[in-house]
Order: sequence, then C-alpha cells, then structure tokens
Amino acid sequence: MKYRYDIKPNWRRSMAGFTLVELMISTGVFSVVLLICTTAVLVIGQDFHKAAIASLTQNTSRNIIDNITRELQYNTGTVSTDSNTFNSVTVNAACIGTVRYSYLLGYELVDGDGSFSITNQQSPHVLWRDSTPSTGCTPANVTGALSGGKELISLHTRLRVGNGLNITTAISNTGTLYNIDVAVIYGDKDVITAADKCVASRSGGAFCGLSELHTAVFRKDATN
Repeated sequence: MKYRYDIKPNWRRSMAGFTLVELMISTGVFSVVLLICTTAVLVIGQDFHKAAIASLTQNTSRNIIDNITRELQYNTGTVSTDSNTFNSVTVNAACIGTVRYSYLLGYELVDGDGSFSITNQQSPHVLWRDSTPSTGCTPANVTGALSGGKELISLHTRLRVGNGLNITTAISNTGTLYNIDVAVIYGDKDVITAADKCVASRSGGAFCGLSELHTAVFRKDATN
C-alpha cells in the first residue's frame, strides 16, 4: 500500500500583514493620542507649579504677619523705625523692643552672601530678624553677609515696593492700634512689571505670584 502526502503550504496566508495605508493610519492615530497625553501632562504640571507658587507666597506673607503680630502682642517694648543706605539702596528697620526687622523693598531673595545686584534687583537678604543693636533701631546691612538672625522671606520672593511691609499706628486714650500690611511677590525680574505687579501673560515655564495681607493689633499697654 502506497501513501501519498501532498502538503502545500498556504503562502498567501503566511505572508499576510498590514498594508502601507493601514500603517500610516495607525501611526497617525497613535501620534494624535501621544500629543493629547503630552499636552495634558504639561498643563497639569503648569497648574501644579502655579498652585505651588501661590501657596509659597501666601505662606510667606502669613508667616511674616504672624511673626510681627506676636511681637506686638507679647513684647511690651517701644516700637520704632529707622532707615539707612547700603550699596546705594535704602534699607528700612522696624524695632519692637529688642527685636529688629531690617528689610529691603523690591529685591528678590537669592542664594549667596555676595549675590547683591542692583541691575537684577537681587539680594542675599530681604527681611532679616535679629536683636536691636546698641545704637538703637539702625537697620542691618541686608545687602551683605549676616549672621545671628533669621531670614523671613522665602527664596525668589520679594517685598513689594510701596506696601511690601508697613506698620502704621493710630493712638487712642486706651492704647495703640497697629495696622500691619505685607505684600509678597514671587518671580524673577522678567515676570514682574516696573510697578511690582505680575506680568499679565507669560509664555514658557516662568510664573509670578502675589499675596497681600492686612491685620490689626491693639496694645492696651502701649505708651507710644
């Protein structure tokens, strides 16, 4: 008995695949999906960055307000102010008893004791808290190296020109009402206008943030 095996491979079926048109369509669809996902990630990242900046400026201004408020409430010492010029810029000081706040308006806080720059509006210190000197309420030189105190401003933020830090008084027969205004702005010089406001529109990854707070403190035992 003879057996015959006649096996013919189905070459047409084994060589079947995508046509060029199908590959072009699938590649186009994948590219569109990838573009949408990338755009969504970038938008989410920018929104997160903006929210982080807003939180940073708000926390910084709130911490400054709280710090000065506590001193006015619990420190019964005399409140006084003064100013001086360092590196051709005016540095102000507000003293509450033995506590001194030396501050510079309109300058961004950056790293490094030698980083002061009038052109870039940058300074190694912006709002420095320490003890009052024996000479009274003379401000510390925040444009240079300092020690023995604490910086109250966060990196890349600044006190706004004009109302960055104001402590005003209204004296009555029973004490003194202190109004405290703080305005903190975040960002490099190119995202802030000449009037220390945030640029309305900005492309790229640079953002600006502004936080303004006001509070009032009444000291019954104040004598000034």
